[in-house]
Order: sequence, then C-alpha cells, then structure tokens
Amino acid sequence: MPFQLIFRCCSLLRLLCARLRAVKFRAVGTKLGSKVSLGTATRIDRPWTVEIGPRTTTESDVWIKSESDDAEIQIGSHCFLGRGCEIDVTERVTIGNRVLIGPHSFITDHNHQLNGIGPISLQGCESNPVSIGDDVWIGTGATILPGVKVGTGAVIAAGAVVTHDVDDLDIVGGVPARHIRSRRDADLASDNTEVEQNQEAK
Repeated sequence: MPFQLIFRCCSLLRLLCARLRAVKFRAVGTKLGSKVSLGTATRIDRPWTVEIGPRTTTESDVWIKSESDDAEIQIGSHCFLGRGCEIDVTERVTIGNRVLIGPHSFITDHNHQLNGIGPISLQGCESNPVSIGDDVWIGTGATILPGVKVGTGAVIAAGAVVTHDVDDLDIVGGVPARHIRSRRDADLASDNTEVEQNQEAK
C-alpha cells in the first residue's frame, strides 16, 4: 500500500510538471488548449507557429521543429505523441484529433533537393504539406514523408515509411508502406459472424 501511494504521488507530480511546461510554452506564443501536458525535454522551435488542441499529451524528448517563421503546425485535441517523436516542418503539417503517434516516429513536409551531383547540403529543400486525419494510429518508429495525406481512422504499422496517401480506415506497413487491409474488413467479418449466429439461433 505505501508503494502504491508513493507511485500515485509521483504520477501527480509528473502531471503537474507537464502542465507547468505548457504554461511556459504558452507564454512564448504557442497556442495551447486546456489541459495540454508536455513531457520532460519536450522542445518546440518557433513556438508561435504551433497550435496544440486540448488534452493532448507528449512524452519526453518530443521535438516539434518549425524551420520557418511562416511554417504552420496544427495538432488536434486528445492526441498522444510518444517518446522521441519528431515533427520537422518548413511549410505545414496538420494532425487531427485523437491521433496516437508511437515513440520515435518522424513526420516531415520537406526533403533535400537532388539537382545534379553538387553538394546536397547546398541544394536547398522542397516542401509539400502533410495532413493526418482524425483517429489515426501511427506505430513506433514510423516515418511519414512530404505530401502524404493519411485518412481518418487509418493505421500505420511500426517501422513503416509512408510515401503515398493512405485512404480512410486503411492499414499500411512496410518500406515503402503498402496496403495490408482495411479496418472495414474486420467490421464486415464481425457483422457476418453476428448474422450467422442469429441464423443458427433461429
């Protein structure tokens, strides 16, 4: 019992610290909804370009990296960003509500240009906005590349590299990510099982 009490007290202290970090970022221009919790060593570059909805939580070492004063980063409400995630933006990344992002995932809207054999570091970058819909689950270590639109309710498998759009409710995985199945398939199978059971009962 004493150990449980100590654990709960420590959890409440961590929550209080996370809320206080949110107050700090709000003071330097980040648009934060109510009850946002930011984990230890959460970093937000150019905080005035970032908007985070109510009750969103980041774990430790999350880096929201805005590369330009004109960049736009919008993260919805009730989202979760796991430890070590990075969102790297020069133009725009939009993340919907209730999105779960696994640890060490990477989302970016830009790539280095490759025009000839000159030094890559001197060729600049090209950007293309990224959009992630509501109720998306992004697995641990996934990468979402520029120009990708992830539909509502989609699932990105751990370690996937997403280079193309993902339809609503689709499950994708692999490098590069490919369609595995749709969440609709599970609903359909469940509906068919229920119909068969009802028929047997009659």
